[in-house]
Amino acid sequence: TNINRGRTVQLVFLNQGTGILTNCLCLVLLLLLYGQYGREGENNITYDKNALISIWQITYSIGAMILLFVLITRILYLEESIVWKEQQYKMNTEINDNNNNNNKNTPTEEKRSLEEDNARTTAKKSNSFRLLLDWYGTRLFGTSAVWFLWDVTFYGNKLFQSTFLLAISSSSSSNSEGTSLLSFYIAATMNAFVAVMGYIGAAFLLDTIGRYRLQQYGL
Repeated sequence: TNINRGRTVQLVFLNQGTGILTNCLCLVLLLLLYGQYGREGENNITYDKNALISIWQITYSIGAMILLFVLITRILYLEESIVWKEQQYKMNTEINDNNNNNNKNTPTEEKRSLEEDNARTTAKKSNSFRLLLDWYGTRLFGTSAVWFLWDVTFYGNKLFQSTFLLAISSSSSSNSEGTSLLSFYIAATMNAFVAVMGYIGAAFLLDTIGRYRLQQYGL
C-alpha cells in the first residue's frame, strides 16, 4: 500500500544485509566443520591449506547457486509488469503505424517523412531534458551530492572494515596477527547482525518519522 511504500522499498535493501550475514554464518560453520580453529595469541597460526580451499569453494558455490536460482525464476516464472507491457504494446503499435505509412509513400515522401520524424524526436528529447533541468535540476544535484557523500562514508568504512574487525577480535591489543579466522568471522557475523537490525529498524521507522528526519538522525 501507499502507506507502507517506504517500508517496502527499504526491505528490498535488507537483502543486502541478509546476504552478508548469511555468508558470515556459512564461513563460521564451515570453519567449525573443518576444524580450522586456529590458536589464539600466537604469531604463526597454522591452517590446513586444503581445508581452506574447500571452504572458499563451497562458499562461492552457495552464492552461485542462489544467483542461478534467481536467474531461472526471473526468466521462467516472473511476469512482466502491466505498465511495461502497455508501454511495449504502444511502442510496437506506433512502429507498425509508421511502417504502414511509409509503405504507402513514394521514396521521396518516405525520406521526407523520416527526416521529419528524426527532427521531431530530437526536438522532443531536447525539450524534455530542458524541462527536466528546469523543474528538477536542483533536486537532482542535491540527491546526487548526498548519494556521493554517503557512498564515500559507507564504502570507505567497508574498505577498512577488516582493520576494525581485526582490532575487535584480536586477543592482544598490540598484535592483531594473533587473531584466528574463526574469531575474525565471528566478529564479522556480529557486525552483520547489527547491520541487519539497523535495516529492519529503519524500515519500520521510515513511514513513521519520514525519510528526511531518518536520514538526519542517521548522519
